[in-house]
Amino acid sequence: MPPRWNEVIGLQHIKAYCFDDQVLLSGANLSHDYFTNRQDRYLFFHDPSLASYYHNLIQNISEFSLYMKNSNTLVPGSHPYHSAAEKMKHLHQIESSSTQISINSILEDSRDLIIPRVQMGLMGVTQEEDLISALFQSLTKEHRVFISSAYLNFPRVYQKLLVRCPCPVQILTSSPEANGFFGAKNVSGKLPDAYAYLEQLLVRRLRRHRKNNIEFLEYKRPDWTFHAKGIWIDLPEQKGIITTIGSSNFNSRSLYRDIEAQAFLVAKSPALMDAIKKVCFTINHLFRIATHCSIPR
Repeated sequence: MPPRWNEVIGLQHIKAYCFDDQVLLSGANLSHDYFTNRQDRYLFFHDPSLASYYHNLIQNISEFSLYMKNSNTLVPGSHPYHSAAEKMKHLHQIESSSTQISINSILEDSRDLIIPRVQMGLMGVTQEEDLISALFQSLTKEHRVFISSAYLNFPRVYQKLLVRCPCPVQILTSSPEANGFFGAKNVSGKLPDAYAYLEQLLVRRLRRHRKNNIEFLEYKRPDWTFHAKGIWIDLPEQKGIITTIGSSNFNSRSLYRDIEAQAFLVAKSPALMDAIKKVCFTINHLFRIATHCSIPR
C-alpha cells in the first residue's frame, strides 16, 4: 500500500527514548517541526528499572519490525501475530506484575509512582485502556479531570466513561488551523475538518445526556501546530495528581490499531504536584493558550 494509506492498518506509534539508565517519554517524533513550532509534551525519568522496561519493550517490537540491511534494503522480522507477539504479551504480563495494584492502592499510597502501560489492541493487549477505565470509574464529584488529544475521536468505551463521569472535565484538542494536517495535499488535507466534525458529534452526544460538567477547548496559536496528549486527574483535597505521558491519543486508532506506550505518573509529593500543574496550566502552556469551543446546538 502507498504511504499514508498503509497507516490505515496500524502503526508502531511509541515514542520512548532510552539513554543508559534514563528514559525520555513523549508523544513527539524526532522531526523538525517538534523542535520548532509543534506543541508537545516530554517527561524525563532517571530510573534504571524504568529504562530497562522500555529497552525490553523496544527490543521485542524490533523482533517483528523491518530490518535495514547494508544494501539499504528492508527485510521483515517475525510476523507480529506469531511468536513475537506472544513473547511480548508474556513479557508485559511478567514485567507489569509489580505494578498490578488496585485503584485504592494508588490513591492511598503516599509515594510518587510510575506505572508503565502498553496498548496493542490488535494483539489483545489492553493495559492502558484497562487502567484508564478503572481510574474513571473511581471518580467522584470532588475530582477534576483534564484531557488533551490533538486527534479527538474517542471510541465508544471512553465516550461511555465521559457520560458517566460525575466531576468537571475539560477536553483540549487542536483547532483545525493547528492540526498538523492543515493545508496538506490530497486526502490528508481533509483531516482537520473531519476531526472538527467528530468533535461536534461528541459534543452533541454529551448534550443529549445533559452533561453540563464537560467543556471543550481548542488550541490555536499563530504559526504553531498542536500534538500534545495526556490525562490529568486532580485528586480531592490536594492529595495528589495523576497524569499520563506517552504516545496515545485516546482515540479509536490508539485503542484498536496502533502500538502505544503510556506511563501513568502518580504525584503525591507537593514539589512534583506543583511542577505538573505549572507546566500544563500556567500562562503559555497548553490549557492557558486554548479558547472555549462554541458548537451550535
